Amino acid sequence: MTKEVQILDVTIRDGSYAIDYKYKPAQVAEISAALDKAGIQMIEVSHGCGLGARENLGIAAAASDREYVEAAKQAVKQAKVGVIAGPDVVTKKRDIDSVAKHVDFIRFAANCDNVRAVEPNLAYAKKLNIDCFFQMMRASRLDPKKFLEAAATVEKMGASTVYVVDTAGHFMPNEVKKLISQMKERLSVKVGFHGHNNLGLAVANTVAAIEAGADAVDASLRGMGRASGNAQLEALVSLMKRMGLAKGIDLDLLLQAAEKFIEPVMPAQKGISRMDITTGDANIDLYPMSLFELLAKDSGAGFTDFIRRLAAHKDMTEVDFRQVAETIRHFGGDPERIFKKYGIDKAIKAMKDDTI
Repeated sequence: MTKEVQILDVTIRDGSYAIDYKYKPAQVAEISAALDKAGIQMIEVSHGCGLGARENLGIAAAASDREYVEAAKQAVKQAKVGVIAGPDVVTKKRDIDSVAKHVDFIRFAANCDNVRAVEPNLAYAKKLNIDCFFQMMRASRLDPKKFLEAAATVEKMGASTVYVVDTAGHFMPNEVKKLISQMKERLSVKVGFHGHNNLGLAVANTVAAIEAGADAVDASLRGMGRASGNAQLEALVSLMKRMGLAKGIDLDLLLQAAEKFIEPVMPAQKGISRMDITTGDANIDLYPMSLFELLAKDSGAGFTDFIRRLAAHKDMTEVDFRQVAETIRHFGGDPERIFKKYGIDKAIKAMKDDTI
């Protein structure tokens, strides 16, 4: 292969899930400097849940998004630094303003069946002359034809790169290759891929995306990321070099960075957990997993049975309280009582409004 494929590192952003968002700016600077020195082209550094999640969602983090961005920008010489952002409930325009002068890109994330949820924020960022990428999340839950239609909408919204996101880690390489190929045929903008490792296929799926013509792919040191993690950067670079790619990336420096900066903080785990394999197999993404374990227990259901019942809702892209309530009832539980027990106010309000 002769076309260069860009790598976007998510060790800091997606990896922050694994350590409860406790990266300190000094750590962000060290990791960013190491990635930059090794030749990685793009680095994503915001709160794992998105720009503004600490302030707007109340999800604690060790520092602000701006502090992370500034730490990374000061540490790199060549790599582009950016953040991930969401709809208004996660990311306010003031949050975009806070990093606008410091970032090289903002990647907007929305479920693939509701891409317009971030359109106002994306349009605002474009007015600030920020390069905008797009994460089409939970791609495996949507019919491919509908997914391609949504991707065309994203292109019209002005994203310069559109990423297929295998949030549940459910795709197989042949499915990734087909979907990426179809996107390359239909879109005039760049196409990317973001994999998760629930079924141990994150690297294989990323290679399949590259073979299908992807322009950009995501990876992280040691595969550090939410749940089972992402494609492991070091392994991916090794394989890309065998494909005639990643010529400007120093694999040895990445291996050293992973050992020095990630190994000391990454939670120890051998193999993929039962729950990550179950959610990948069932093609469903659950976060936070601990909450759903409690809901299952209070419903009198085994967690695996609860997951599979919830995933059986074929019209669902992202889990919402309507499907959760139905699943709780299926196992003989009282959803209103259980939601109240765990302070899920949105669910309680929805029930009173007869929307569940």
